[in-house]
Amino acid sequence: MARMDKTRQKAIWRERVTEWERSGQSVAAFCRQRHLPTWSLYQWRKRLGSTPVRRSQRTARFVEISLPAIGAPAWSCELELHNGRKLRFRGGVPAQQVAELAAALEGRSC
Repeated sequence: MARMDKTRQKAIWRERVTEWERSGQSVAAFCRQRHLPTWSLYQWRKRLGSTPVRRSQRTARFVEISLPAIGAPAWSCELELHNGRKLRFRGGVPAQQVAELAAALEGRSC
């Protein structure tokens, strides 16, 4: 197999480092989920001059949700995010609202 050219390799790692920064995951969890060696992410982050963003520096985004009444039926929908978190919903939650909430929690736009 031919080696990837350096420009393409650099672009791929820039995307990975950016994805990790936005994921909210630890380096170990992010790399484990993507089958990447942790040392490679550390090395490329340093090479690209990227500095990690601390959770306290991230901009919070709020999405309005409505909660069901007490005594409502069990969960009707469960959504697992990339970072392993699970969101559970009771009946009657609009799909667009679920999509907006998931996007906000994963740091991306719908």
